[in-house]
Amino acid sequence: MIAEYVCIHDNDHVFADAKKRIADQGFDYGDIIIDSDCWIGAQAVVLKGARVGHGSVIGAKALVNKKYGPNSVLVGIPAKPITIRS
Repeated sequence: MIAEYVCIHDNDHVFADAKKRIADQGFDYGDIIIDSDCWIGAQAVVLKGARVGHGSVIGAKALVNKKYGPNSVLVGIPAKPITIRS
């Protein structure tokens, strides 16, 4: 389930070369894996490299940028597990 205003981004802007315009430097892409039976709360952001394990819950406005195991309950910026669903 995905609530309103969730953002899922599999890329970042490349900006390392200060002599070039950021818009001309391209993008860096990465995988995002969201396993089945997850609930992503309103305004959460999931970034490249993230994995949300089966049965996990992401709290509203959380920022997920790492890998988490199954049944995790994640909140905060950056997201941290506060409990495991049993």
